[in-house]
Amino acid sequence: LNVYASYSTGFKSGGFQYVPFSKAQADTLFDPEDIKAYEVGLKSEWLDRRVRFNAAAFRYDYKDLQVSRIVLVGAAPISVITNAAASKITGLDLELNAKATDWLELNLGYGYLNAKYKNYIFNATQDFSDTRMVRAPKHTINAGAEIHFPVADGNVLLGADYSYLSKFFHEPGEGNVIYGPGVPLTVEKGYGLLNLRASYERGPLRFTVYGTNVTDENYRRTVNALGSSIVGFAGQPRIVGVKLGFTY
Repeated sequence: LNVYASYSTGFKSGGFQYVPFSKAQADTLFDPEDIKAYEVGLKSEWLDRRVRFNAAAFRYDYKDLQVSRIVLVGAAPISVITNAAASKITGLDLELNAKATDWLELNLGYGYLNAKYKNYIFNATQDFSDTRMVRAPKHTINAGAEIHFPVADGNVLLGADYSYLSKFFHEPGEGNVIYGPGVPLTVEKGYGLLNLRASYERGPLRFTVYGTNVTDENYRRTVNALGSSIVGFAGQPRIVGVKLGFTY
C-alpha cells in the first residue's frame, strides 16, 4: 500500500494567433497560462497481488487558461485563442483490476470531473464565467474483461471493453442559447462505446477478429458553433476487421 501527495506547477507561454486572417486578429495576443496542481492518492495490491486498487483526488487551479475556438467574424470563420482569467478543475479517479482466476482478468474504472471557467469573459456580449469547460464530462466509466485458454497447441483470447462518457459540451456556454443560436446544438449527450475482440495465438502468429463501436453508437468528435449553424465531425461508426500478427 502506497499513499502519496503531490504539488506541482506548470507554465505555457503566450503568443500570437496561429492562423490570422486580418491585421487586427494578428495583433491580438494571448497571455501565458499558469497551473497549480494538487493531488493525493493511494496505490495498493491485495490478495497476493491478484487485485490492484488505485485512487486519486486532484485539483487544478488555472490562471489565464488558453482556450482555442473557431468563431464567426462577419461571414467568415476564424480560429482564435483567448484566455479564461481563472479556471478550476477538481476530480476523482478510481481504478480496480482483478485477476479473478488463472483464465479471467477484469478491470473497472470511474472518473468524476468538475471543471469550470471561474472567470472567462470572451467579449462584450459573451461571459462564460461559472460555466462548465468544454469536453469535460462529469462522469466516465471504463470496464473490461479478458478470457484466455489453450486450444489446439495455441491460446484463445476473448476480450471486451466498454467506455461511457456522460453529457458534455463542445462549445463554452453549457448549451445555453443566450451565447448564440447554434450553441444548443453543440451539447453532446452521454454515450457508450463497446469493443470486442477474439484472438488465436500459436507460436509467433496471432490472428484476431475485432469489432469497434459494435452497437454503432452515434456520437460526434468535434463540433463548432458558427452563428445559427454548426460544423462538426462524426465519431467512428461500427468497424469490423481482422488482423494477422507475427512476433519475432
